[in-house]
Amino acid sequence: MKSMSLYQLKVKLKLVDNESKYYRHAERKYKSDEKLRKQFHLHRVLDTRSKARHLHLAYAFLRGLPYDRIEHNPKTKPNLYVLKAIIKEHSNNTDPRMFRGKGWDQNILNSIMNWINGAENSNAHLQS
Repeated sequence: MKSMSLYQLKVKLKLVDNESKYYRHAERKYKSDEKLRKQFHLHRVLDTRSKARHLHLAYAFLRGLPYDRIEHNPKTKPNLYVLKAIIKEHSNNTDPRMFRGKGWDQNILNSIMNWINGAENSNAHLQS
């Protein structure tokens, strides 16, 4: 069974998807006003797309899915610190498999880097 935090993350993913649809609709609606259309486009492409990517990656990480199953040939590496913040916010605080304490930040960053680089057992923190 998924934890409440994973459900909350899934809801955020759906909200970001709706946000992207809204900006795409606004781009079409205001196509005669080039300045406004461009603002909507840039927000959708730069902000919303990046937010959606990192939320999807964090969701996959927390579910234990391999990185290469989510992104096949990415042009850029994801921002580790953004991923860490999302994972920290949505990891189950009561789950004994998630290490909490003084070295948590560095341990989770190492775990994320191993996951991205495809190292075996990079999701060992999720296994019982």
